[in-house]
This record gives sequence, structure tokens and C-alpha cells, in this order.
Amino acid sequence: LFDVNDDDYSELSIQKCLKVALCSVAANDPNSIVPLLEGFPTDIEAQVYLHLQAVIANGSFFATHLLKLLDAPLVLECGVQGVEWLAFAEASRAAIPYLSDEARVKIETLVLN
Repeated sequence: LFDVNDDDYSELSIQKCLKVALCSVAANDPNSIVPLLEGFPTDIEAQVYLHLQAVIANGSFFATHLLKLLDAPLVLECGVQGVEWLAFAEASRAAIPYLSDEARVKIETLVLN
């Protein structure tokens, strides 16, 4: 009945489903996802990526959450292979309009260093 080798059941497909679900909830009911994000570690690449996806999905709500991720060791390296920095760039673009000048400087400093 189910072919476990089928692409629909691959690890990548499962990760994509998690990302889509998280982004949908982050966009539509962000308060409900805060406890989940608080439980995600920030030293595991896939978890940091999901943190950033929440920011991308709802920059106004999760703008300050991005600031909490600036010290995460993998925050600039957790995206798709070849463009690992892209998730952070997209999260920054989504959050920056809702951040103070001081917060923006922190992001710029991280990127430039």
C-alpha cells in the first residue's frame, strides 16, 4: 500500500511538511507557536531554520524573536545547501521594518562580521 521509498515519504518531504505547517501557524495563530519555538534548541541547524521560518512567515510578530537568535552559532548557516545564509537574510528582511534602529544595527553587525 505505501512505498517507503516514494518521494512523498522521504525525509526531505517530511521536513518540508513541517516547515509548511509551522509557517502556516506562525502566520495565522502566532501565539500558539511560541511555546513550541521556545522548546526548540538553537544549536541544531534544522531547529534554527524552523525558528527563522517563523520569523519569515510573520515578521511583525516574530521580529524580536529574531534578535534572540543572533547568538545562535548556526544562524547564518542553517539554510538550504549552497545558500545557507538565505534563511537568515529572508528573516531579517521580514523583521527589520518592525525593529528599532538599535536592533537593526545588531543584525548588520552580525552580517558584516
